[in-house]
Amino acid sequence: MPEINTAQVKKIVIRSVNWIGDAVMTTPAITQLAENFPDAKITVVVKEWVKDVFIGNPFVDDIIVCNPRNLIGYIRLIKKLRKERLDIGIAFPNSFSSALFLFLIGSKYRVGYKTDCRGMFLNIKTPRTREWEFEKLRIDYFLNIANLIGEKQADRELVLNVSKEAEAFAKNFLKENKIDETNTIIGFNPGAAYGKAKRWPAKKYAELGYRLISAYNAKLILFGSSHEQSLLNALAKELRNKCAIAAGRTTLQDSIGLVNKCKLFVTGDTGPLYIASALRVSTLAIFGPTDPDTVAIPSEKLQIIYKRVSCSPCFQRECPNDHRCMEGVSVEEVFAEISRMIRKFV
Repeated sequence: MPEINTAQVKKIVIRSVNWIGDAVMTTPAITQLAENFPDAKITVVVKEWVKDVFIGNPFVDDIIVCNPRNLIGYIRLIKKLRKERLDIGIAFPNSFSSALFLFLIGSKYRVGYKTDCRGMFLNIKTPRTREWEFEKLRIDYFLNIANLIGEKQADRELVLNVSKEAEAFAKNFLKENKIDETNTIIGFNPGAAYGKAKRWPAKKYAELGYRLISAYNAKLILFGSSHEQSLLNALAKELRNKCAIAAGRTTLQDSIGLVNKCKLFVTGDTGPLYIASALRVSTLAIFGPTDPDTVAIPSEKLQIIYKRVSCSPCFQRECPNDHRCMEGVSVEEVFAEISRMIRKFV
C-alpha cells in the first residue's frame, strides 16, 4: 500500500453514496479526512437528490452534482476534474462505476472497498467482508475507508447544517399552518423510498396521532417525498386533517429545516431518521426488515422499537408474508415510549 505525505495533499475528491441516510452517515468519515489533511480542499461529487446533505458542512469546500446518464455532461466533468490533478479520490459507494470514476479523473490515490471486480481501479483498498457489510455500524463502515489513509481518528458525530434558507422556510411553514415553535411539534415519516416493507402501517400512525393530540395537544407534521403524496393524503384524511403535510412542497434542504423544528420525530429506517439524528432531534424509529444493530446511530435521543421475528432481518423491499415484524409493533408500546421521551427530552 503506497504511503501518503500528508503535507503534500491539497485536493481530495469524494464520490458520495446515493441514499440520503447513507450520505448523512458518511459525514464522520469526511470530518476525519479533513482532520488528517487540513490543507486539502475537499470536493464531494453527488447525485442531485443528495447534495443538500452537504450544504454548509464546514469540512466540505465544494459540491459537484453528477448525472452519469447525461453522457456528455459526465465526460465534461471527468475532463474538468482531470485538469485539477487530484491527490486523493474516495469511493464511498461499492459500485464498479464509482471506482472507475476515480480512475478516469486521474486521482493519484484511489481509496475504497475491494469489491465487485473493481480492485484494479483502486490502489489503496480493503476487502469488503461480511463482517463490515452486515455486522458493523454503517458509520464505521465508512470510517473504515478513511482509516486507510489517516492516523487521526474522528468520533461518530454526524454533521448536518440547517441553512438560513431552510430556517426561513420552516418558520414560514409553521406560520402558515398556525403552529407555534413552542408547541409539542411531532413529525411523522410513514413512508420509505426503499420499499413498503419498511413502513409501519398508516392506520397505526393515525391512531398514534389521535392519542398524541389528545394527551399532549401535539401538532403533527407529515413528512415524505412527492412519490408518497397519496400515502400522506390518506393518513391526513384518517387524522381528519388535524396535521400539516410537508410532502410534495419541500426540497431536502427545506425538510432539514422543518425536522429541526420538531420536538420529536417518528419514522422507520429511512433517510429522515438519519437527518433527525444528525440534528439531535429526539427520534423514535420503528424497524422491521432491516437490522438496527448495524444502521442505528449511538445516541440517547434515538430510541428503537424492533420486533425480531423468525425471518428477521430479511432486507426485503416488499414483504412476501404477513409483515409480522411491523404489524407486531402496537400503537400502545409506541405511544408509551413516546410519552417517556416527551417527559425526558421535551
